[in-house]
Formats: sequence, C-alpha cells, structure tokens
Amino acid sequence: MSSVAKALEQVIENGVIPVRLEEDVVRFRVGHLYASPASGFRELYANELRACRTARDKYGANPRIEITVNTSDRILIIHGIDSLGITENSFINTLSVLGETDNQDGTEVGQWGWGAAAAATLSDSVTYETYARETGEKYAFLGIAGEHFSKLPQPNLNTPGTRVTAFLKDDVAITELIGRIQYICTIADIPTFLIRVNPSPDETLLQDRSTPKQINEPDITLHVPMDGTRVQVDEPDFTLVGVFTPENSSSTSRSDSPRVDIRLLRMPIEGDLKFPFDVCILQIKDERKYRPTADRERLTDEAVEKLSARIKEQLVKALPPVLDINSFDDFRQKACKHIYFGLTNRHSYSSYDTSRRKQPLLEVYTPSTRTMELAYLLGLFVRTLYHERRSWYGRDKKTTEEQRLGEIVANSRNIFLVDSLDTQLQDTLRIRYPDAFLIAPTLLKSRRYRYNGSPFGFGTVAKLKEQGIRTDARAEALDIKDSLTSTHHAAPRCHDPIDEERIPVIVHTTRIRTVEEHGSEHAKLADQATEHMLADVDAKTIFVPNIERYLSILQELESRRGLARLDKLPKASRTHRLTLDRFLEDQATHKVVTSQGILTFDTISTSEKNVSILLYSDSRMAANYDGSEIFVPLGERDAFELTVYLRAKQKNYTIVHVPSEEEFEGATQRSRWDYHYNDDNYDSAVNLIVNLAYHLGLAVKDERIRRLFFAAAQDASTPQLEELLNFCLEADEHLSSLRKKQHAEATHRPEQTTA
Repeated sequence: MSSVAKALEQVIENGVIPVRLEEDVVRFRVGHLYASPASGFRELYANELRACRTARDKYGANPRIEITVNTSDRILIIHGIDSLGITENSFINTLSVLGETDNQDGTEVGQWGWGAAAAATLSDSVTYETYARETGEKYAFLGIAGEHFSKLPQPNLNTPGTRVTAFLKDDVAITELIGRIQYICTIADIPTFLIRVNPSPDETLLQDRSTPKQINEPDITLHVPMDGTRVQVDEPDFTLVGVFTPENSSSTSRSDSPRVDIRLLRMPIEGDLKFPFDVCILQIKDERKYRPTADRERLTDEAVEKLSARIKEQLVKALPPVLDINSFDDFRQKACKHIYFGLTNRHSYSSYDTSRRKQPLLEVYTPSTRTMELAYLLGLFVRTLYHERRSWYGRDKKTTEEQRLGEIVANSRNIFLVDSLDTQLQDTLRIRYPDAFLIAPTLLKSRRYRYNGSPFGFGTVAKLKEQGIRTDARAEALDIKDSLTSTHHAAPRCHDPIDEERIPVIVHTTRIRTVEEHGSEHAKLADQATEHMLADVDAKTIFVPNIERYLSILQELESRRGLARLDKLPKASRTHRLTLDRFLEDQATHKVVTSQGILTFDTISTSEKNVSILLYSDSRMAANYDGSEIFVPLGERDAFELTVYLRAKQKNYTIVHVPSEEEFEGATQRSRWDYHYNDDNYDSAVNLIVNLAYHLGLAVKDERIRRLFFAAAQDASTPQLEELLNFCLEADEHLSSLRKKQHAEATHRPEQTTA
C-alpha cells in the first residue's frame, strides 16, 4: 500500500472523510465579520438587553443599562445594573466558544453565538466583570482580540449584572460612535442611560462626568410624526406604524424616498422593503422567521421576500378603513388630502421611480367604489375668482384661475356652482356665509365636448349637489338682500371689493438689525413696519387687536408670519382674512411634544405650570428635560404660533434662544447649514447643549463665560455641559435671586458708610 493510501486510510471515519477547519483562520474571519464599531456595540448591547429582560421577567428585577463614553481616555463601558450576570458555567461552555449560544428563543436577539467576536471591532482588549444572579459568583476576565481570555481579580459589583469595558481603537471615531449608540438604543425596552466624560477646561465650573440621560423610548408610535394620517398594523411577527404626512407638514418633506426605520428585535437593520408611507417604523419580532445576514447588518433576501408579502397582505386589509371616504365631509376630516387627488390619474402621485424605496399606494390599497367616485369629483378643475394687481399705480383687476375642487372643499362648506363668476354675487353670499366660494366649470374649446349642456361629465352636477355643492347662488343672494331690508335698514351697498382691497395696511414683520456691543457687531431681531395695500398682504398675516401687546414677539424670534392692526381691516374683509379669533380657534387643538407629553395649545395655555419654549425643532429634546415646568422644543413656525396663542390667553412663557450664525460658527468652526445638513456626525443633543450654553452666557451678560462654553463645545462631544441643561432653562430664577441679593447689598452699603 502506498504512503498516500495509508494517509487516506487514517483520516477516513465511517467511510467518509470529514472536512476540517483551520482554527486560526476561522477565528480571524469571524472577528472581521462585522462591518463597523457600531456593529460591535450593537451586539454587546443586545446581549445585555437580553440579560436584563430575563432578570426582569424571571426574577422580578428592575434592571437598567448605563453606557459611559470617556472621550479623553477612549473608553466605552456597558453596564447592566440589577441584571442577570454570567455564571461560570455559561462562560466556559457558551461565551468562550464561537458559534455556541444558549438562546433558543426566536423572539430574543442573538442566534449565532458570534457576539463576543463583534467586540473586536471596538477594541483589541475588552474587560468583562460579572456578578451572576443565579449562583452569586463574581469574577472578571480580559478578552484579547477576540481570540483568548485571561482571568482578572474579583470585581467590585454591588448588584447582579455585567460590566463590559472596551478600550477603543485609535481608528474609532468617538463622535460618530456616540451618534450611532443613541440611534441603536432608541426603542430599547430596558431603560438605557448615556453618560459622557470629557476633560474639563476648568474644574471649578464644569465636572468631568455628565448626568445620566435616558436615550430610549420603547413606544414606537412616539417615533413617527403626530400630524398626518396614521396606519398601524399589529401582528405576532411584526408591528408597523406608518404615517402619510400633510403637504404642509413640518415633520418631514414628502418625497418618493420616505423616512424608514426598520428594527429587528428593536435593533436597527437594513432591508430592501418598500412602503407607501412618508414616515414609518417597522419592528420585527421573530429573528428565526425573518433571519438577518451573518453580520446582522441587513435582512436576508428570503426574509425580505416573506416580509414584503406579509406586510402587503396586512396593508390591503388595514388601509381601506383608514383611507376610504363616503362624503366630502369625510374628506375634510382627513389630514392628508393630497392622497385622493392621485387616485384618478390626475396627479403624479402614482408615478414612482421604481429604484426608490417608496411603494405605489395603489399596490396595497384598493379604494372603494364610493371613494373613487368622490376622488374623481375632488380632482375636477374649476374656475374661481382671483385678485391680480397690474402695478402699484394702476387699477386692480378681478380675474379667474383654475383650481382643484378638492382644495376648495377642504376650506369651505358653502360652495356655489354658477355659469359665470360674479364678484358682487360672491361678496353678497359672504354676508351670510363667510367662507362662501363661487366656482364655475373650466372653459372648453368646443361645445362638442359638453354633456347635456354641461361641461362636466354626465350626472356630475347631480353628484356635486349630493355633496352639498349648491346651484342656487342668485336665489340665495336675493334672500340675503330681502332679509336685510326686512330689518328696516337700507340695503347695504355692494361695495366693490377692489376698493376695499386698496386700503393701505401696516404689517409688522421680523427684520435683522446689526448692533455694536463690546467692540464687535452682532445681529439681532427687530420689529419692521412696512405699508402694503391689503391685496398684497400675505394670507398668513394675523390681524390682532391691541397690536402693541404682540410686537415684542417679533423681537424674540424670527417668523414668516406678519402682524397687522385689526381696526384697520374693513369688516367685509374680515370674513376671509386671518383675524386673531379665527387664529385662536384654528390653533387650539394643535398638538406639540412637550416634557409633560403630547399637549394641545389650549392645554398648555390653561395649565398652572410655567412654560419654557426652546427654539429647536428636534422634539426628542423634550424627553431629556426633568424640570417642573412645561418644556416645549419647537421649530420657528410652531414657536411663533404658540407664543401668539399664549400671549392672547395671557399665559406667561419664557423663550430660550439659539445662537446667532456668527456665534454658532465661532463655536463649531462651521456654518449652521453645514453643521446641520452636511455632517454625517451631526449630534442633535450636542447642538441643544450649545444653544443652552449660549443662552446662559447671554443671560448673565458675561462674554467671557459664553466663550468658555463655546471653547468646550468645539469638540462635538460636550458631555459636561449636559449638567447645565436644567440650570440654563431655569436661568431666570437664578438671576432673579442674584439680583435681589445684589440689590440688598447695594441698599445696605450706604447705611454703613453713613454710620
């Protein structure tokens, strides 16, 4: 027998030759399986989440997770407190063996047994300190490059749980890692707190360790906009919450690429899934049924295919009850009216680029026959009256424009169909119906296209009448005139609206003025009064009584709205202009996210608590504030509307300002636009801290302190400033007591001198 034959004989077992693995090569490949340091954190965090849930559900514990990032020493700590810990038996048989796992539950993260290797993306050396709840064992070990472990002295842990300490590699971008940590923990179901530690520029002012801030909110419905039409699907395998946002929504801009957040067991994951919504979040609950790739970065093609079919099946059932309408009144109640304009191929809503992630609505939604009939009516184009000014010195002329009927229906319940438009007729109708609109069919080039003398399709006028569109405009106008004369008053002269619209009106808006302070120029807000003809006044302008009470708002924040005197507005024009009473009625039910939960403007104004408004559009900041007052982070538009509402209701409030462009650039060494939109490492929490630090420095009128804050904020990670969050927001209270103290000292000093 040859030597080769003898060698083969030695390796054959039961008639087969088993495949062998090269241990060092496999260990190296597994260690490099994960794509980024964020992946390493995700796996370590997911393991601790599972341990916390077990301690909570099986032993009635009250666990939490603290994540500490030390930017100076480049250390990351994940500490599960009142958690489960790791028994020595589990460590020997599971944790130290690649590919071995003790998780047999598809609803829990971690099915591969390679999580320990993921730590190699963060660090070459990772310390594990654990206190096992089940056995009371306390021990520690050091993992080296994910290849072997060495024992360490017994740790000092007071509660069951595990503390993992990673000494970050030099190529790990800490700022980017912090941003990814906050994103990964967003919807975790165990309370998770972030602590950031930075070198202190002045130990007398700032501490190294920030106050722990909770960075998770398990209720996924709070992670989508409040405004819009919401659809929720709850299945044993997944939960989907999608929102169709209104066209004028400030939450997100509608496009064919929606804002999609896909989670597998609450951990972020990529997947080529398409949704018809503008914003949506998908929480997948079974990892065994919908498997991820080995690196857990994305769903497998098989999982995507199964999920797509299942989601489509559920949306086909869920969308009709939410979107179907039976009347124009139903349409008026819908937040996303643009959806119905695209159901009859009159709109580009259904023309999607298939390479994008948005799914055509009609693939998953079959409108009812009644809905399609109403959508056809709402999509009709009609003529309405329109004001046009030729020049400043010429005469106005009344012309017409084409407008979609649905846009008129959304804003009026008193619509009259006429053959030809008449301005005096419309003005007469508005005496009784302030929202009255005249509409007329669009002009056709030839009568051959008319049906039974009507430019609309056969039976369309009858259907419009069923939905409350009236055809008795002239008879109604005569009745209005008769009712006016029956009161023994002379019938009102039908004023030409053109004459009324030529009345000059002073509109107050925000302007930027430059002032000189401390030898340098600064930009500040100021009230700007300009005269316009009423025809040129923007429809968003609010006509208010006692305008002096509201002008200071224009010096507090910048707004696209203007303010004008109500007593300068002709009575005939008040029916279609935005008066303060109408503004208050419209805004009373407007909802915003606050530190006290989601509240309406009316609830905020009637609350006994103080109100602080932060000019910052990220509503997540509300959850980080633990003061007693109502803290409301708002963008520019909502902030202006809320301040006007509160001022009208005589409710006191405080506005927390943001830095000017110059101050912001001095702090971050870049423009606000670049920092917010062109930086992948943008950290919204850091920007909040910068804003509040600026507010504090501005309140105490000390440029040195303000510049000290900005010097500390130049690095995007400024954790120690978080401890000043509540102090900044309550600066007025501190300054008030300081002024009283100074006043008392100043009052007492002359008495001593006299004595």
